[in-house]
Amino acid sequence: MTEQEKVATETAEAEAPKVEFNLESWKRLYCNSEITESIPWFFEHFDSEHFTIWFSKYNTPVEMPQRFMVNNLVGGTIQRLDSLSRNGFGSILIFGEQSPYEIEALWVFTGHELPKEFTDCADTECYDTRKMDLNNEADKVIIKEFLAWEGDFGGRKNPDGRLFK
Repeated sequence: MTEQEKVATETAEAEAPKVEFNLESWKRLYCNSEITESIPWFFEHFDSEHFTIWFSKYNTPVEMPQRFMVNNLVGGTIQRLDSLSRNGFGSILIFGEQSPYEIEALWVFTGHELPKEFTDCADTECYDTRKMDLNNEADKVIIKEFLAWEGDFGGRKNPDGRLFK
C-alpha cells in the first residue's frame, strides 16, 4: 500500500461515523460462527443510515478454460481492493462447472455511495453494480444466499467463491 493510500484509508476511518453496526465485529462473527447465527445478526443490526449493500454482476461471461483461473481473477480483484477492507466486506461467487463462468458479488460498504477505492479499481469497471434495498424481499433473498453461499441462485448450483474482508 502506498503512502497516499494509507493516508486516504486513515482519513476515511477518522471520518467514519460511530454506529451500532460494527463491520469488523460482524466480519469476525461471520467468519467464526455458524451462518444460522451470523446472518440473523447482520439483518438485526445492519445500519442503513451509515452503510449500504451493493450487488455486482460481471458484465460478460468469463471465458477461461479452468475454474481456478476464474478464482485467480477474483483473487486479483480482492487484492487490488485491499485498502478498502476496513470499510467493506464482500462475498464474490463464481457460478458454472465449465466455461463460460459467471461472477457475481455482494458488497457492504460504509456510506451511501460506492467508495472511491472501489470505483477507481480497474477490475470493477467490468461489473454492473446496483444498490440493494433491505425492504425489497428479492434483494433480501439474494443477500441471504450470498452470505450463506447456498440457496437457489436463480437455478444455479454449487457456487465457488472468495470473501473480501
